[in-house]
Amino acid sequence: MRLHAAHFDHRLDPDSERRAHAAAQTARWLGVDFSLERWSQSGGDLAGASVEARARHARYEFLERTATRLDARWIATAHHADDQAETVLLRLLFGSGLHGLAGIQPVRGRVVRPVLDLARPVLRASIEAFGPEPSIQPVEDPTNLDLARPRNRIRHVLLPALERTDGDLRDRLCRLASAARDANTRIEGVLGSCLATRREPDGGVAADRQVLERLPEVLIEAALASIQRIAGGSFPPPATVRAELLRQLRGPGRVGCDSVEGWRWEADATALRLTRRQAGTGILTDLFTYTLSVPGEVVLPELRLRLELRRDHVADWMFRGWRSRVGLAPISDRKVTSWCATAVPATASGRWGARGGGSKTC
Repeated sequence: MRLHAAHFDHRLDPDSERRAHAAAQTARWLGVDFSLERWSQSGGDLAGASVEARARHARYEFLERTATRLDARWIATAHHADDQAETVLLRLLFGSGLHGLAGIQPVRGRVVRPVLDLARPVLRASIEAFGPEPSIQPVEDPTNLDLARPRNRIRHVLLPALERTDGDLRDRLCRLASAARDANTRIEGVLGSCLATRREPDGGVAADRQVLERLPEVLIEAALASIQRIAGGSFPPPATVRAELLRQLRGPGRVGCDSVEGWRWEADATALRLTRRQAGTGILTDLFTYTLSVPGEVVLPELRLRLELRRDHVADWMFRGWRSRVGLAPISDRKVTSWCATAVPATASGRWGARGGGSKTC
């Protein structure tokens, strides 16, 4: 077995360079090759997401690229049982469903977590057993002490307070994650058969729309998460995306809803499809979705502007279309495809034009 070490420098604090240097030093001491990448902090497919979410996304993209370049079979990370317990509690506090309570997955694609069942003190003791060798000593990340971050508040404040009265919660939270994973596996197996999920020629995944719409509300979240997982997504669709998608599915109009990481949900009369934008298509990939009320207004922090919608007369660059929708003549005249039109902002004379109302995707 040949090993290769990889480190992603998020550059979120002045100390990150020291940690990158320590990672390189450890790799040299172990005698393994080493790859390093520093984050540019560009928005990518998670524009509008938190810094932590974008950093995590960039880190795993780097690891996947490195593994592909090296033709590696596995990507091993050092997540441990304390990380798992914190994740489960964090998602519980955020109101996550069953998929959220499953916590960190032991295996996802080629990413494996071989020490997920081991507690932090056990791992530290194993490292300290090497003795005073400086190249193999733990390196502390000072950002883990920042109580402005929810995970750090759980680690340093909430969990210690709970454990003072209820004992060690780590094992119980990890058992909860394991039980949730088992339940998810069983539910997804049943839903996969009912929904007749299938791979599409473009690499997307399709499912039976009519079956999905007949599911009890409590199972729809699991069904969408199952479709997302089969398609290769890292996470289930966020709650805001689920709500917007269900609103569109229950309405009479077309269905098109963008999600994070470049994923897009679309549906016709028979099937719900999940596809992913391909890089290099020339189409804007920093996608975000808002449900708009007419009349009304919404702040778009991604674009640093406020969008106001009014019920006005039909301008000369608009036309009345099917089902009394208002279309944009320049888009119609140039026969722009529907998915391209929903992926790129439409403007006229400096004003925003919303195609058909409902969800405006930029």
